[in-house]
Amino acid sequence: MIETKDLVFSYPATEDDGAPTLAVNGVSLTLETGSFVVVLGHNGSGKSTLAKTFNGILLPSGGQVLIDGMDTQDPALLLAIRQRLGWCSKTQTIRLPPTWWKKMSLLALKIWGLKVQIFASV
Repeated sequence: MIETKDLVFSYPATEDDGAPTLAVNGVSLTLETGSFVVVLGHNGSGKSTLAKTFNGILLPSGGQVLIDGMDTQDPALLLAIRQRLGWCSKTQTIRLPPTWWKKMSLLALKIWGLKVQIFASV
């Protein structure tokens, strides 16, 4: 289970703007294990920042993130948290053939017990 309590994250001030940038402000949510969730928003609205707080890539400026009851701000728990929750960047640094991605996606769906039917292949 992923739980946030009054989660706040600000990026540090830069020389250009001189003020911290608030990216996530007061988010409280509970995501049950096995649920599917979609986070929607405009560019720069904090979607990726929120997701990066889930496995401790970014640590909250305020509030709390709990993964199966483990606090991401506890350095002793980060490895255990990251073994439960991965991060796949939206900008791929490794280019793999589309067939590999297709096979991995289908395997993930099969593991989750979902029926898969492919109508067309690009």
